Amino acid sequence: TKKIQFQAKKINLTIGAVDTFHTFFFPDLYQALREHNPAMNLHIKTYNSTELYLEIDRGQIDVAFPLLELPMNNITIRRFYTEPRVVLRNEMSSGTCNTVIRMEELDFTKEVFFVGEPRFHAWYDQWKGRKGLPMLKVDTAQLLLPLLNKPGAWSIVPLCIASKVVAQGPYVYYRLEDSPPERVCYKIQPQHPKPSAIEGIKILDFYLELIFPSLQ
Repeated sequence: TKKIQFQAKKINLTIGAVDTFHTFFFPDLYQALREHNPAMNLHIKTYNSTELYLEIDRGQIDVAFPLLELPMNNITIRRFYTEPRVVLRNEMSSGTCNTVIRMEELDFTKEVFFVGEPRFHAWYDQWKGRKGLPMLKVDTAQLLLPLLNKPGAWSIVPLCIASKVVAQGPYVYYRLEDSPPERVCYKIQPQHPKPSAIEGIKILDFYLELIFPSLQ
């Protein structure tokens, strides 16, 4: 009986997101949820955007943050966050960020392509024209950063990655003269959440507004 009572008091919440959001955007949020009183049973899962919709639909995730808008029955979708994409480049010493750089100033033999959503790929194909995709393509930041370890190596990345990386090493980020489309993140959840998740969702929304007030 005591075990059942203890479990009943626990707040349960399962959050899903793409890899870069877990790593570069949400650490402060997860720390706040970790320290919440009463304690939460917090489960954090990583999927691509399409999988996040499927996991919400199956009831395996309570709230998710995908990079695509895929209307589905019984799922609420709202735009949560937008951010620019910038050129992150390894340089001998850290310099001033957020200045403008032109395509002609980039050495395309040193590019590492960071995979994005279809809108970005369409822009990229048009931007580079006949130059095409580079030979080196990655889809996670954990793979990207070790490959940018040589001077001059560069990649077009979301700002949340660039702003963290330049604080830790000899990197600078630039805005492109021909700007790529912004990356859009959505917040999705079931129209009728599981009773066991309702309290956890309320707590999550509280901390989202507290930590990211400009996004609400």
